[in-house]
Amino acid sequence: MTTAIPDLWPESLKPVVLSPVAILRTQAARLKERTNGLLEAEIQTKRITEPNGDTKALHVFEIVAPAMDGYRFQVLSIEHPSPGAYPVDISSFFLPTRVFVAMSGGRNIPSEKLPNTQRCANQDAFQEALKKVFSSQELSGILDSLIAQILDKDIDADSNKSSE
Repeated sequence: MTTAIPDLWPESLKPVVLSPVAILRTQAARLKERTNGLLEAEIQTKRITEPNGDTKALHVFEIVAPAMDGYRFQVLSIEHPSPGAYPVDISSFFLPTRVFVAMSGGRNIPSEKLPNTQRCANQDAFQEALKKVFSSQELSGILDSLIAQILDKDIDADSNKSSE
C-alpha cells in the first residue's frame, strides 16, 4: 500500500512573483488612465547602504498634478532588501492608524504626525496594504480635491477664451 505524500507548500507560492516597484509602476499607470491624465504618479528610487553593509532599496510614490504646475505629494514609501523584493515595509499616512506615541530625542511625538508602517511578507500582503492606502477616505478626498481644482482651472480658461 502506498501512501500519498501531500503538497505541503503554501497556496501563496507562485511561479511568478512581481517586484514591489513593478506593482507600483502598474498602479501609477492605472492612476493616469483612470484620471484621463489629470493625475500621474512618479516613483523615486534610492539605494541605501546601512552601516553593517546591507543594502536596501527605497521607493517613494508621489502623485503629481501636471496642470497645477507639477504639484506633488508623497503617498507612500517602501523599503526592501536589495537585491531582493520581500519582505517589504510600506509607510504611509494613509494606512489605518495605530495609536502610539513615539519618543524622539526625549520628546513625545503624537502618532498622527508619523506615517504608519506595515511589513508585508509577500506580494499578496503588499497588494493588500496598497489597496488600503489607495482606497483610504483621506486619500480619496485629496484626489477628488485635486481633480476638482484642475477642472476648475480648465473651466476658467475656457470662459476666458470665449469672452475674448
